[in-house]
Amino acid sequence: MITGAVDPAPNYVELPETRAAQTRLLVVDDHAAVRAGLRDLLKDEGDFDVVAAVASADAAMSIAEREPIDVAVVDYQLGRRNGLWVSRKLKRLPSPPAVLIYSAYADGVLAAAAVVAEADAIVSKGELGSELCSQIRRVARGLSSLRPMRTWRADTTRR
Repeated sequence: MITGAVDPAPNYVELPETRAAQTRLLVVDDHAAVRAGLRDLLKDEGDFDVVAAVASADAAMSIAEREPIDVAVVDYQLGRRNGLWVSRKLKRLPSPPAVLIYSAYADGVLAAAAVVAEADAIVSKGELGSELCSQIRRVARGLSSLRPMRTWRADTTRR
């Protein structure tokens, strides 16, 4: 090596670190402790941005009409209106978010109703936080964990 020689330039360019876009979330639950716990859980994940955590269906719609939301995590029982009402209304927005129904009453009957309300997933409040986060990521990618129900027609030609 020649003294005073400069090493040749590397054959790559260092780019500034870029962070993946965060999934923008709206949390809707009428229990303050659940809202706070969900906000903390989701914020700690690093790839979620909790835009708002609200207590009612009307507050959820007010936020969703003003702010871009990727996924709404919505409790089923909300008092005057329920999470299925919220799901139907959110899906009518010009840029509708994915909707995940998060309920202590998650069962087949609620899942069927969630399909009709155009929700993308249903997760029981009894599941681990990791499962909730996994389902949020799934619906944010456009994947639904609810299958559309078959349409049943009465066969009126046979008697």
